Amino acid sequence: MTDIFYFTGTGFTLHAADMIKSELGEGATLRPIVEFLATGQEGSSAETIGLVMPMHAFGLPDICRRFLKRAQFPKATYVFALIVRGGAPSLIRGEIDGLLSRQGKHLHAFMYATTVNTFDIVSVFPVPPTVGVERARFESDILKFASAVRRQDQSIDLGYRNLVLENFLFPLIRAVARATRYFNLEKDLYAEPSCIGCSTCERLCPAGKIYLANGKPIWDPSIKCEHCLACIHRCPVKAIQIRHTQSKTLERLFCPEVSVEAIAAQKASLPS
Repeated sequence: MTDIFYFTGTGFTLHAADMIKSELGEGATLRPIVEFLATGQEGSSAETIGLVMPMHAFGLPDICRRFLKRAQFPKATYVFALIVRGGAPSLIRGEIDGLLSRQGKHLHAFMYATTVNTFDIVSVFPVPPTVGVERARFESDILKFASAVRRQDQSIDLGYRNLVLENFLFPLIRAVARATRYFNLEKDLYAEPSCIGCSTCERLCPAGKIYLANGKPIWDPSIKCEHCLACIHRCPVKAIQIRHTQSKTLERLFCPEVSVEAIAAQKASLPS
C-alpha cells in the first residue's frame, strides 16, 4: 500500500502527485496534507510513503513542515519525495530527512521537478516574461522518477547544484522569509474593482483565510496564510494583486491540467 501526501496551490504539485499515483497503479492513494492536519489525523500505516510538495523560499512550505512534525509512519519501509520548484537549488532534501529522522525514517528516493516559478509574482523588481520549461520535460522527469519508485529503487537526484547559494544565500533568505511571514505578503493581497465575486479564491484557500463580504474577498488577519498563491494565480479575471510588487504586469501561472475543483478538493472534508 502506498500513501502519497501532497500540498498544492496552483496545481503543479497535484498534477505531479496524480501522475505518480497513476504510474504506481492499484494500491496508491492521494492524501491531502491540508485535510490531514485539519482533521487531527496521526499518520499512515502504509509501507510506502510519498511526499509531493512545492518549494517555498528555497525550503519546505510551513504547512509541510507542520505535517512532517506530526505525521507518523510506523510501517514505512520506503519513503520518497518529489519537490516541485521553479529551478533554484536548495537543501530541502536534508530538511525532509531531518524531520523524518525523528521517527527513525529517511528518504530512499528524492527528485526535483522543475516548472515555472510561481513566486516571481511577488517580486518588487521587474520580472521578464516567463520562459516556461517544456511541459514534456517536466512530465517525463516525473514519470522517470515514478518508475524508480515503482521498483523501490534507491534514487537520489539533486539536479542543479550551487553550493554557495544552497549553503549561504538561500538559507539566509529562507530564514528571513519565515521570520517575516514572507515579508508580510498576506497583508498586501487585495482585490481590484474588477473582481466578479466568483468565490474561486475563497474555495481554494487552504487556510480558510479568505471569505467574501459584499461579493468581494477579505483576508482574515486572524488566520495565517499558507503562501500558496492560489488566490492570485487562479483568479479568472486577474483581479487579485499584491501591493508594492509587479503583480499587475505579470502573467498568472497555474497547471492547466488541474481544475479549480480538484485543488479545492484538498480541503473538501474540512469542517465548515
